Amino acid sequence: MPISEIGFIPYIWLVIAVVLFIMESLTVQLVSIWLGIAALLTIIPAAMGATLVIQLSVFTISSVVLLILTKPFTKKLINQKKIYHTNADQFIGKTAVVIEEINNLNSAGRVVVDGLYWTARSENGDVISEGENVQINKIEGVKVIVEKLSAATCK
Repeated sequence: MPISEIGFIPYIWLVIAVVLFIMESLTVQLVSIWLGIAALLTIIPAAMGATLVIQLSVFTISSVVLLILTKPFTKKLINQKKIYHTNADQFIGKTAVVIEEINNLNSAGRVVVDGLYWTARSENGDVISEGENVQINKIEGVKVIVEKLSAATCK
């Protein structure tokens, strides 16, 4: 149909959709895209000559439905925690030697394992003396979390 028969309103909805898609490409928050799709859907009643009230109703209802239906998916997608594995994970389970007393209350403690020095904290809060053998249970940032090895374990 020529523009004179359907009017210019569908083209306005098309421009709105394009602007919303551009906004989405700049923000990447997965909100504007659904509004853009709703604007594209609104072109249909606009091309059929529906009133502005009906067009706005179609836009509003389709926007709300799209946002509600996709919210769990987009929330999961955006809030994914990325776990970066490093070669530091190789130290988990290894035995280290305490070179500075480990005292969580004083934020003190260092160990050496395979020639590398690490800040250390006790997993259960015990004070661990210098020279003791410990096992590395996990790594939190730049600190190893350790537990004292019993005398039987060290032999």
